[in-house]
Amino acid sequence: SYVFGALFIVSSIIMFYSEILNSDKIININKMLIFWFSIGLLVSFLPNIPFYIIREYYINTPTIHYIFLAKYFLVFTNNILLISGFIWSNQEQKD
Repeated sequence: SYVFGALFIVSSIIMFYSEILNSDKIININKMLIFWFSIGLLVSFLPNIPFYIIREYYINTPTIHYIFLAKYFLVFTNNILLISGFIWSNQEQKD
């Protein structure tokens, strides 16, 4: 179920990007908080799908530590992207 959920999230993010590319919002895309969230989720989920499958098959091998090290690097990258999104995005004002 994790793999199907992650694939659904990745496909939703790709559809979001295609919608943004076809609209006028592309000009200020780096100021949108949802853009930074979607980049963080894409960086987190896209490589995490193969890691999840590999982890099930190589649980008793000595290479599993390198797999988890790569996963920690992906989580760190995801958090850096989210933090930069909070810093660089504009605050939405409601009228």
